[in-house]
Amino acid sequence: TNVTLTAKSTNGCGTTTAVVPSPTSCPSTNGCTPPALTAGQGVCNGGGTYSVAFSATAGATIAVSPVSATVSGNTVTAPVGTNVTITATLGGCSSVVTVNSPVDCSTACATPAASFSAGACAGATYSVNFVKTSGSVVTASTGTVTGGGSGSTSGTISGVATGTAITATVTEGLCSAQTITISAPSTVAPILTASNAVCSGAGTYSVTFNSNGIVTASAGTVSGNSVTGIPVGTNVTLTATSTNNCATSVAVVTSPVSCPVSNTCTPPALSAGNGVCSGGGFYSVAFSADPGSSVSTSAGIINGNSIDNIPVGTNVVITATAAVGGCTTVLQVNSPSDCSTVCNTTAVSFTRPVSNGATYSVSFSKRSSTVVNSSGGIVTGGTNGSTVGTITGIPVGVNITVTAADPSCSTNSYVISSPVLGLTVNTKVFLQGAMSGSSMTTILRTTISPLTSLPLVPLSQPYSGAPWNYAGTESVGSAAALPANLTDWVLVELRDASSPSTVIATRAAFLLSNGNIVDLDGVSALSFPTVGEGAYYIAIRHRNHMGIRTAAAQYLKTSNQPYDFTTAQVAAYQNGVILSNGGLNNGNAAMKDLGGGIYAMWGGNANSNTTVRYSGPGNDQTPIVNGALGGNATIVLANVYNNADLNLNGVVRSSGPNNDTNVLLNTVLGGNLSLVLSQHL
Repeated sequence: TNVTLTAKSTNGCGTTTAVVPSPTSCPSTNGCTPPALTAGQGVCNGGGTYSVAFSATAGATIAVSPVSATVSGNTVTAPVGTNVTITATLGGCSSVVTVNSPVDCSTACATPAASFSAGACAGATYSVNFVKTSGSVVTASTGTVTGGGSGSTSGTISGVATGTAITATVTEGLCSAQTITISAPSTVAPILTASNAVCSGAGTYSVTFNSNGIVTASAGTVSGNSVTGIPVGTNVTLTATSTNNCATSVAVVTSPVSCPVSNTCTPPALSAGNGVCSGGGFYSVAFSADPGSSVSTSAGIINGNSIDNIPVGTNVVITATAAVGGCTTVLQVNSPSDCSTVCNTTAVSFTRPVSNGATYSVSFSKRSSTVVNSSGGIVTGGTNGSTVGTITGIPVGVNITVTAADPSCSTNSYVISSPVLGLTVNTKVFLQGAMSGSSMTTILRTTISPLTSLPLVPLSQPYSGAPWNYAGTESVGSAAALPANLTDWVLVELRDASSPSTVIATRAAFLLSNGNIVDLDGVSALSFPTVGEGAYYIAIRHRNHMGIRTAAAQYLKTSNQPYDFTTAQVAAYQNGVILSNGGLNNGNAAMKDLGGGIYAMWGGNANSNTTVRYSGPGNDQTPIVNGALGGNATIVLANVYNNADLNLNGVVRSSGPNNDTNVLLNTVLGGNLSLVLSQHL
């Protein structure tokens, strides 16, 4: 709904109107901040035209309509009787104001003699643009007036100290003097939430942010809510400037050491908001980090998801250290420039939205007197007296508008953009039982069953039964749709970053002979279209190999760097209890070391449980001999797809060449009849 503003004279005899068109959507859907745009009323010029003074965010492109209207500097001129529409565009977002034409330009003194824009800052001062009739004179209570004398039709009031209002007086001949108070522009700094660096290719990285200001970056290219193409080794400074150019918030994101990131350590996700003045010469900052990582700060005290008691004037450096590998992520948040006037500072600081599948949450810190409400989710800690809180249960894909109200200050609103819905997993694993040299066998794909005339590997995912009980419908329509270099199907799980035993989402996927896990097209990274981007553990499970998961939660987006389990033991989570338990399992690691720097998921798991053993309860010899072979060790089952086929050659046998009992005992267990291997999932 567009809004029409009507200003009436105090005696009710005259009116001035302007129309402000509604935004296309609230919050904005394209991740940009609409530029500021203000315009005064029309001022009659004589000769059948009128003028309007306006101001817009620096760098915005200005367009006017209709075609009979013209723009020069900060003035728009149009024919009397024609309303003029001014459009300011910056970064793909636009702001629009329509100013109605004066009704009568023929009667002296019937219309205002001057038109003023809102103030725009330049450092510690601000200026106001105006247009006027040539016979009028403009004076101001403060600042320097340029072009205010008789004969001029436009000018400025400049050098006005921020926080100081202007009283402007307009006189013209015998007309009554007109006085207008021009409020000082707001100096509240914009919110700025900066997130850690994410490798986007060899030699470059990207950073995401959220702000209600205009964001610039010292390196890379700003597009929407991201900065891309930042060279590795170059830290990037993000500066969010208020749309009236009166205040800034600054954060510095430290570059990764290298891109792509080594599998021996994944830098933890970390985000931090802007500083919030908390009184007594201190400020606070909201932050979020991967669960399990340790967080330290160069100043202040960590209080949940907030760093409190940071001295004003001291920038704070926040460091998150990975639990595995010790690598770090570092963000710097610059101090608010002035905390002496509470209402001139930002009331709230937000973390990056954190997704846990279908919903996401946001943490915040705030002034104790500020009340926080949200258009979506459940707000905890938003009441007067609280200084930290969260907004939870927000559906992924839904942006929220958060309001921060302070009884002594004006209410401010902020848009929090949802994490992107949909992510991919780009990972690589080997199966011990399928290894053939430095790659895996494709026998299940290349061998054709004489009964079905189809490959042994099924066209549909094979994990619908126990213990997986996966209800997914992944399948292909024909044998031709199976990749030529297919080894088998695997299950890929996304697990909660705070609780790795909690499965957020599952997909069945193709495992190729080179170890790559791909989607059903046989080429693309595996897609999870209904899960919001965020930090997750990636778990890989196979029907007769023991499962593994990433050593740390990975921040996953629509496109990600590969995660390779095959090159380092520490790429997989290592359960400390299992590693130290020599009685049951001799302390087996999460994966089998094949030598030559190659690692694979442990094979031999014929009964698809969490251990591999040759004897005793739950052993894996029994499913081969008594299960698949019906107790007859001399039988050979050929051309089958069976969990007892431990070397994935399409044959189950307990004796003779390449038999599966030998794979279990000698290949997997190293000839140790009593050894028990345990799953580190």
